[in-house]
Parts: sequence; structure tokens; C-alpha cells
Amino acid sequence: MAPRDVALLCLRYILSDIDNKDAAELTGIALVPLADGTMGAFSAAAAPATFVASELEAALLANVPRLWVDRTIGEELLQRLMSLAVARTTQLRPVDTD
Repeated sequence: MAPRDVALLCLRYILSDIDNKDAAELTGIALVPLADGTMGAFSAAAAPATFVASELEAALLANVPRLWVDRTIGEELLQRLMSLAVARTTQLRPVDTD
């Protein structure tokens, strides 16, 4: 199993056992799957944003893949990360006008 696959498996497990309100506890853990193929670390809500983007939004952000979550990680995991983004308890953010 490739290192990224192991990281995604760990992320699925961790997110299955944590509420959105407690997600700040993930700060410093490098399990955010970025579109550039790397794993970014979870950060505090006040940190620069990492976006959870729709397909169209991801296409618009294609030149800066380090700023958004990889959309090829599977719909269930992507939706769970979007849930964290909407909760705004980490640096993850939906792409919106706020």
C-alpha cells in the first residue's frame, strides 16, 4: 500500500471518531490530502485557508493545487472534509463569497 493510501486510511479512521466541534484537536497532524499530491497539516481556524472545492472550483484553482483538497480521495471522505470546512473549526474552508 502506498504511503498516501495509508495516510488516507488513517484520515478516514480519525474522522470517523471525531466531532466537527473537536476538530481543532487535529492541529499539526499532516493528513490533509492536497491536490498537489502532498499531505498538508491540519491548522487552527485562523490559519490560511485550505479549500474544499467543487469540481468547477477546483478547475479554477488548478494553478495552485497546494491550496485545495484533492478531489480524487473518494466522495465519502470529501464530504466529511467539507463538513469540517463548513464548521470552520480548522483551516479547511468551502469556496464561497464570505
